[in-house]
Amino acid sequence: RGYAVVRDGGQVITTKSDASKAAHLEIEFKDGRMSLTRGATAAKAKKSPSSDDQGTLF
Repeated sequence: RGYAVVRDGGQVITTKSDASKAAHLEIEFKDGRMSLTRGATAAKAKKSPSSDDQGTLF
């Protein structure tokens, strides 16, 4: 149904307030777990250089 269990240091987090105070969270979904660290940023996808001179297919 879309539920997840959120933990901080093994303790279940039940409120938004407690989650916002945590430096590290572990989220358990139906199909696995993932860890989140406060202040960490996701790596940005690298863009390949675009070329205006691609030509035509036909």
